[in-house]
Amino acid sequence: RDGFFNNQSKSSHFRPFESVYTFELDDEDQNMAHVHLVNDSDTMTQAIQTYNRYIEPVCESEEPFNPKANRIVTIKPGVAVLKGDRWEVTEKAMIRYE
Repeated sequence: RDGFFNNQSKSSHFRPFESVYTFELDDEDQNMAHVHLVNDSDTMTQAIQTYNRYIEPVCESEEPFNPKANRIVTIKPGVAVLKGDRWEVTEKAMIRYE
C-alpha cells in the first residue's frame, strides 16, 4: 500500500488472491529485485477492484486506469531494494491494461 513490501511476507509459492507481485532477484545484487505483476486472472481482478491498494503504489500505466480491464501486462518491471526488513519500490513497473 505504501510502496514497499515486508520481507517477512515473502513466499516461494504462488498464493491465490495474496500473491499480486513476483520478485526476480538481481544476479549481481541480491538486495535488488525486478518486480512484475502476477499473471493470474483472479488475482488481477482483485487487484483492479482495489487499484489504490495494489496497483497505484507500485505501477505506472501507459494509459489511464481501466476498471473494466481483464488483464494487466507488465511492459517494464519495477525495481525494489531491500532496506532492513522491507523491499522499497525505487522504480515503478510500467503496465498496460487489456
